[in-house]
Amino acid sequence: MIKKLKIGRHSDETINISLYYLRAQIIRNDADGLEHVEAIMRLRGLALDALSVPEKRNRRFRKGQLRQAILDELRKGPLTSRQIAEAIGHERNNFAHTLQALKARGVVQRDGRVWRLIAGSHYIADPAKDIRPKHEN
Repeated sequence: MIKKLKIGRHSDETINISLYYLRAQIIRNDADGLEHVEAIMRLRGLALDALSVPEKRNRRFRKGQLRQAILDELRKGPLTSRQIAEAIGHERNNFAHTLQALKARGVVQRDGRVWRLIAGSHYIADPAKDIRPKHEN
C-alpha cells in the first residue's frame, strides 16, 4: 500500500522500463492485461517491439538434477547430444556447459559426435558421487 503518492519522483525512463518488464512478464506467463499495458505504452510513444521477450526457460531440473539425468542416460550407453536432449526432454544448448564440465572433470569423453562415460570412472559405479567442480583456495 502506498502511504503517500509523490508525483515527479520517478523518471520517465523508470516508468518505461517498468512497462517493458510488465509486458514481458504478461507475455511469458500468458496472463491477462496485455492489451492494457500495450495501450499505455502506445500513449507514452514506446515501440512495442523495441525489446524482445525472451522465451521462458525449462526449469525442470534443479541443483544437480540435470547433471544426474545426463549421467543416467550415458550409463545406458554412448549417445549424441541430440539423443541426450530427446531422452531427458531438454534443449541441447541448455546442457552443453554441463557436458563440458563433466568432460573437464574426466567423467565423460567425446568421440566425434558421441558422448560416453570414461571407463573406470568412479562415477559410473556410484551415481551418488558429487561431481561439482572443486573450488581451489
